[in-house]
Amino acid sequence: MNRIILSNVTENEDSYKWSELNCFYKVFAIALGASDKSFFDYFVMYVSAYILYVIQGNGHLSFDSGDCVLEYYRRELQPIFGNELNKIEYGGYRSFIKKVYNELSENRVVIVPCDLFYLPYCKSYMELHKRHYMVVKGIDTAKGIVYILDNMHIELGASTIYKDFMLDIRVLYDMAEAFRKNFENICNKGFCWSISSERNKNFEIDNDNYFLRLKENILNNDDYVELNILDEKLYCDMSMEKYLSYANLRVVFYNTLKKLTTDENCKIRLDSLLKEWNILKLEMIYRNGKNIKEKVTKTIEEEKECIRGYEFANKLFISSVLNNYEIFNRKNAEISYNENIINIRLSGNEIYDIWGNADNGVIILKECTERKCNAVMEIDTEFGSSSHCGIYIEFEDGRRILFGSLGRLNMAVHSIDDMDRYELCMYQEIVEEKMNIGIEYNDEFCYFYSGCDMKCRHKLCLDSKIAKVGFFVKTWENCECSVTIVYR
Repeated sequence: MNRIILSNVTENEDSYKWSELNCFYKVFAIALGASDKSFFDYFVMYVSAYILYVIQGNGHLSFDSGDCVLEYYRRELQPIFGNELNKIEYGGYRSFIKKVYNELSENRVVIVPCDLFYLPYCKSYMELHKRHYMVVKGIDTAKGIVYILDNMHIELGASTIYKDFMLDIRVLYDMAEAFRKNFENICNKGFCWSISSERNKNFEIDNDNYFLRLKENILNNDDYVELNILDEKLYCDMSMEKYLSYANLRVVFYNTLKKLTTDENCKIRLDSLLKEWNILKLEMIYRNGKNIKEKVTKTIEEEKECIRGYEFANKLFISSVLNNYEIFNRKNAEISYNENIINIRLSGNEIYDIWGNADNGVIILKECTERKCNAVMEIDTEFGSSSHCGIYIEFEDGRRILFGSLGRLNMAVHSIDDMDRYELCMYQEIVEEKMNIGIEYNDEFCYFYSGCDMKCRHKLCLDSKIAKVGFFVKTWENCECSVTIVYR
């Protein structure tokens, strides 16, 4: 096989400026997001917090040394995420192709450090040596091309979004070699990095525990760069450009905290704190404010008070009402409930997808205690819309199946982790107002029922046991959708 493409490696969705999140951090976040979209946010949050509150920028403000990040990731983050991060060395052009191909064939995303001097579509081509990093998601050795995520082909590199593109393998190799020679003089061999798609099954628990330790570090930290600059004890020769690269990371840290909580009061406090820090940042640069040290000290205390009460909202448990169902609702869809009725409303301003590695739809999930799941769903959305709702099935091996209505026109059974064979069954069934739907299963088969007569529409042979069942509501484009689930 000459061609490999990792379809789960997709463009980033953040809105950070280059002055806030540089391309070095961004490519690692994109690669981690291939196994779980939320990993992008957690990674940039933890990196920014590590620089702000742990190392305090002491001689490592940029923190953009590959080996430095590799060591940090393996020590701090790999136990949480589960994804292995490796440095891959190669000896020449053929070795480079082989190593990249082998990593991709093992479902590992490749990150290549580049010198833009040799990139033909860069405006400084053959004029200026400049660091850059590309995400490699595929390769075709017969055609001699790699499939990449990059931003240099969009708005001459001004865009902060990494989008799909193709590049000659030789060009990528020349850029990687130039990077080694111009920016990594101590390296005798060329190198790149790869990140596996393995996901820690205990991520939620380990991540919560790690964040508690991070909160403790923040609350116990009194060594802020701003105070050291003002006291002229340390960093007295620090350039303002270097200080700004540090201070701007607060935008990343604060915005990620806002994204990962549903506490509106906490979001308001974070916005207010960020405005205070931005004012202090200008006063620090121009030294034109009065009582700057007192203002910094006061803002630090306010920050600690906000962090002290912060909690993630990555999932909610409503055990007393929903009989131990787990609700996953990362984009904060409107959910209400009463006895055995759940009402879900998706805004037309958001996309709530759970296809592939996306993780933004509403999922209501439960450990299997019975071998069936039945419900009546009232669906309020336009016919033919980009809505999808029904029964969600999760297997012990991690695979997932969706069974339900597509835009109220068709019913389908989809395996959302198998991009080559995702459609297991599809048939026309128009949902006027209510959809009757159900499944029954044993150790060998799962049976799918729908319609007023609850007729069996599909029979699936099982090669893994069903671990959890529940319901889902999702959209793959912007459209309003309201669903009422009456479950039995």
